[in-house]
Amino acid sequence: MTRIKVNTTIPYEVSVGGGVINELGDFIVNNFPKATKIALVADSNVDALHGNRVGRILEGTGKCVERITFQAGEKSKTLKTYSELLNALATFHFSRKDIIVALGGGVTGDLSGFAAATYLRGCPIIQVPTSLL
Repeated sequence: MTRIKVNTTIPYEVSVGGGVINELGDFIVNNFPKATKIALVADSNVDALHGNRVGRILEGTGKCVERITFQAGEKSKTLKTYSELLNALATFHFSRKDIIVALGGGVTGDLSGFAAATYLRGCPIIQVPTSLL
């Protein structure tokens, strides 16, 4: 695994490598101790392929994991899907200390990132792309 430091106003690291997903639980426990809930957001294709495995990894943190899935494809990048994502977070009583995990890139990363930036004026997000083009 390779860790890349990104020096911005708020510095962060990007972890890249085979099997890095296995460290996700430890990363969350070590970096987000006040979080009590995790929203695992994925499209229908990625959820079918990786949702159960990643869900088990996240459940290993001892935090409540809520899975939110939407139809795969660009056609889901809409205000309706965004609204449904915000409604799911509100229904699960997510707070600003809780975490959104975006499983998959593209539409999932875009929707989840926008939701994380706007839900209750911002909550943490972890982007977990599943492929690299």
